[in-house]
Amino acid sequence: MRKAAALLKEHDFNSVMIVTDYYHMTRTKLAFIHEGVTSLQKAHIGVLQQSDAEAIGRDVLALFGYVTQVYVLPELEKIKKEAVVGADKAKADVEGAKKKVDKSLDTMPK
Repeated sequence: MRKAAALLKEHDFNSVMIVTDYYHMTRTKLAFIHEGVTSLQKAHIGVLQQSDAEAIGRDVLALFGYVTQVYVLPELEKIKKEAVVGADKAKADVEGAKKKVDKSLDTMPK
């Protein structure tokens, strides 16, 4: 979708017609929207059949994988970086407070 979105922008197109199996439609739309293509027309091939159960199961797993990779993991990485920065600041604050306490103890009469 990233390459398709780049081609659309390069040629100044602003909409897409998605034609795929019905069970691929949600993930396909989500991928286009993530790449900034929001004017989407869609048409699916086929109707629900018992023989589609395996393909639907695979696509549900693929959808969870896509959402995890594109949305969840980047957010977790941001949170991790913020936690490291926060931990470093807290460590520096503790060291500063310790120095103040040590200085106060040094100036106290014995």
